[in-house]
Amino acid sequence: MRRYSTWCLLLFLLCCCLLLTSILSPRDSYQKIQVTESPRRDKSVHYFIPGRYDDIYMYSAIADDPKTLHAGSAVDVVVTALDKTRVSLTCCMLLDGDNGTVFVTPASVYFHNYITLRSFTHIASEYFHPSTYLARQYRCTSQSRPRYVTLTSSACPDSINDYLPVTYPKVSPRGLALCAKVARSPDLNVQKLAEWFEVQRHLGVDKIVVYNLGVDNAISAIFRYYKNLGLLEMLAYELPGEPRSRNLNEVFKRTRQFVQDESVPVLDCKLRMSGYDFVLSHDLDEMVIPRENIPLKRLLKESLATSPNAAGFYLYTSFFLLDWTATNPKQKLIVKAYRTSTVPRWEAIKFVFIPERTRTILTHEIFPRPKYDTAILSPDDVILHHYRKCPRDTWGTCTAATVVDDVMMRFRDLDSQVTQVLERTLKIKQF
Repeated sequence: MRRYSTWCLLLFLLCCCLLLTSILSPRDSYQKIQVTESPRRDKSVHYFIPGRYDDIYMYSAIADDPKTLHAGSAVDVVVTALDKTRVSLTCCMLLDGDNGTVFVTPASVYFHNYITLRSFTHIASEYFHPSTYLARQYRCTSQSRPRYVTLTSSACPDSINDYLPVTYPKVSPRGLALCAKVARSPDLNVQKLAEWFEVQRHLGVDKIVVYNLGVDNAISAIFRYYKNLGLLEMLAYELPGEPRSRNLNEVFKRTRQFVQDESVPVLDCKLRMSGYDFVLSHDLDEMVIPRENIPLKRLLKESLATSPNAAGFYLYTSFFLLDWTATNPKQKLIVKAYRTSTVPRWEAIKFVFIPERTRTILTHEIFPRPKYDTAILSPDDVILHHYRKCPRDTWGTCTAATVVDDVMMRFRDLDSQVTQVLERTLKIKQF
């Protein structure tokens, strides 16, 4: 009984706090401001903007739904951040054509990634004494096009270094993009990466976005090659705040902060690629392969005709485990040498989504806008190929039902194309 009373009291206090912050939130207003260039609060952070008064690190400010932007309409800007604040925030927006006026409006929560907590006591503790930076997005709305935006619980800062430039995504009709999450050493293999990029080109992908958390010189050379071709957009990434020593390697995988850290690039990329018709979301060791020799765009358009209300399509996964002996060791390419895979599994699922029908995404989930839903593509039509070592933390002995899949042999020019990439980037004559 006493425990029940304690929970009720905590719930009451939490509700009071939320109500009070809502009442005290500022209304829309314009303020004159003298813009300066004073230093940031946290000089150790390079790619996020630290809050001047709050424990928040803002990564990007991107206009939502570029296909609806036109003169005279309201502009919704979504700020993606790692956020340890638990109070209402205000949007400060420097408007286009006016360096001396800041538009002030309440920020609304657009989306935030939850953390798994065991009880209400943990929830209350995390609210009043937060220990985790949440991957969170806020919406800021203005009737004029803003050029810079920041979030604050206090006065709007006067330093331009406290503001994010607003990105307005380009509309790419009939375009197919790929959000490939975070790249970091020592996870990447040069040849495997070159194969991955060349397969994406074969599939008809128009733009790939990768977030660079730190890679070696050889991997950087591969990235520069595809950036110069116009295929790749590279964005620098980091892990600000505490603990400073954390990373996205396996040792941190089971921590609460890990999921939040890896979610920010996913949330950001959805907005950044919102001008494309279709966007794939998967890692640098995965490929979406149609079973028949047809363009991927054609398959997606046909799938949409079958499921006209779909905001996206989930995919079955076949694992080509590199711990297993190569099926055809004489083949130089990994995707051709390793043909033994698991049967298609409903595990570690990834997807392709339609941005204008999708509110946001996470690594394994699509959040459709109202009136839309999701569908599952048959493994008879398309499969996500995943080339990796055995996930022993979840599979244990790594035994599974297998098949031999020869579908990658249809990419006949892949060998010569990968050779050319390695010669041009790393001066490797043979691999």
